[in-house]
Amino acid sequence: MVKAGKAKSIGVSNYCKSSLECLFEMEDEDFITPVMNQVQYHVGMGPDPEGIVSYSSSKNILTQAYDPLGMRYHNNTDLINGTLVTDIGQAHGKAGTSVALKWII
Repeated sequence: MVKAGKAKSIGVSNYCKSSLECLFEMEDEDFITPVMNQVQYHVGMGPDPEGIVSYSSSKNILTQAYDPLGMRYHNNTDLINGTLVTDIGQAHGKAGTSVALKWII
């Protein structure tokens, strides 16, 4: 698609570190490095779950968070109104949701 001019860049979704490593092993003259890896990522997972953020960054691949409020698989609202995010939010005049989203940035 990129070589045909139908896309400016490509991205991948849910690639873990080993999947990206496998992708780079197949690198040849037609290889195009993905610019983005979309993964589940939120404050509850910690700053670099399984090293995917730092590995992607080392390969110049941006990480895009899906499910940034951690609600996709659980009906859990801790990242919206849990004690941690609401306490931080109150100290800065922000909602817990804003704290959780700002953390990703």
